[in-house]
Amino acid sequence: MFRVWPPKLPVIAITIWVVLITISDYNPLKKIQMSRELSELEAQKAFMEKEIVRVRQERKEITQSEGSLETFAREKYMMKKENEEVFVLVDEQGNPVE
Repeated sequence: MFRVWPPKLPVIAITIWVVLITISDYNPLKKIQMSRELSELEAQKAFMEKEIVRVRQERKEITQSEGSLETFAREKYMMKKENEEVFVLVDEQGNPVE
């Protein structure tokens, strides 16, 4: 008959516990990775919420009058009337100056 010697029992139990911890969701490394990802996602969420507020404010300003819509189209999309020329000022990196 197979008999487990009593000092081997804690070693077997600890080994089984370590194996289960490493392959389950209670893995400490996985918890650390998930908490980092959560903080990154929360930062993204905060940024996106600020962007939503900014875009809504911009949309409100644009739709208030016809003149502001024309100004927005000229500044953002470089639109022009048929009989005029548009000059775009650029910085050293080639980006348009606002």
